Amino acid sequence: MAKDTWFIDWERQRIDRYATEYEELAQTIQRALMTDRFYYNIYTWQYGSELKDLIGTKNLKYIEGAIKKDIKDALVFEPRVLNIDSVKVQRTDDHTYLVNVIISTTLGAIRKELEYNV
Repeated sequence: MAKDTWFIDWERQRIDRYATEYEELAQTIQRALMTDRFYYNIYTWQYGSELKDLIGTKNLKYIEGAIKKDIKDALVFEPRVLNIDSVKVQRTDDHTYLVNVIISTTLGAIRKELEYNV
């Protein structure tokens, strides 16, 4: 069990128990990808993602490349992340992209499905 780290249950919108070590790492990864870099003063400039910069961009190839690079940049700070194995970007409409990521960590593979509006 991850000591003193609460588990955020995003579906039920509750925090009601401590997270396991694996859950804590998955939660750490998700928070890094959800946080806008350079926006919040409480975080260092290395923390977070820069996907907000893609708003209004129409070039699909550019967006796909930028999302892949940004995910790698957002997770470079975490020593438990070994590799970004797979990033698949799928366009669902003019402004929404569904991103499936497989991340190798010291605790095993973590799969994330993220939705970005640009």
